[in-house]
Amino acid sequence: MDKVINFNFKRLVWLIRNDLQVQFKSSLVIIVAITSGLTLISLLSKLDYRLFSLHNYSFKILLIFGGYLLTASAFKTLHQRNQVGFYLSLPASILEKFISRLLLTSVGYIAGLSLLFFIFSVLAAGLSNLLSDNTLPVFNPLNQENLELMALYLITQSLFLVGAIQFKSMHFIKTVATTWFTIMILIIFTAFILWLIFDTTLNTQQFDFSRIDINLSSLGSVTTVLEYLFYFGFAPFCWLMAFLKLRKYEV
Repeated sequence: MDKVINFNFKRLVWLIRNDLQVQFKSSLVIIVAITSGLTLISLLSKLDYRLFSLHNYSFKILLIFGGYLLTASAFKTLHQRNQVGFYLSLPASILEKFISRLLLTSVGYIAGLSLLFFIFSVLAAGLSNLLSDNTLPVFNPLNQENLELMALYLITQSLFLVGAIQFKSMHFIKTVATTWFTIMILIIFTAFILWLIFDTTLNTQQFDFSRIDINLSSLGSVTTVLEYLFYFGFAPFCWLMAFLKLRKYEV
């Protein structure tokens, strides 16, 4: 049990550095290359302000889809026979291994991506000011729209963390497919329950709408509860599920 939940901050810091060098090194190179390419495009476009919009859009795409892909591959070493033994034998507990990958793919990824975009936008703005009369605006990752997107990412990426441990291959595709399948099942189940409650028929003329008595305040309360469950309960639930699945790999 101690080997599973034992926690040491210094050991966690060492593990994060090790994960960055071993697990996420190639991903970091790709992200830096993409961001550098965007900066070059900005300079070669005769400094059209529309490129600033491209910068904003590319940040959103990289944050969401890039983050999902990164998270889905976070535990690929667990499913590689030639690496799983070495990874599990690292001098760190299962809890520390989980926290390291969680931090790197959530707040770590957000912070790193935001910093890269900001730095390269500053460089592009400075170079554009030297090379022409136009100056590109500096990218602000902390505006309201980006902050809301970051919060959404922190919640939803937890699902891909579960998929990274659960599935042995094609982690991203299988997580997306499983999610959509679950959503469709829930929609069908909800529709079936409503059909049973209201005894509807395909002919709307035969439906007695006077039988429907909807309390809007109650409906609003239910919606509020569901929103709170999503924003404050979904991610912790997925983290717990992912950790419990990771525990099964204890040596």
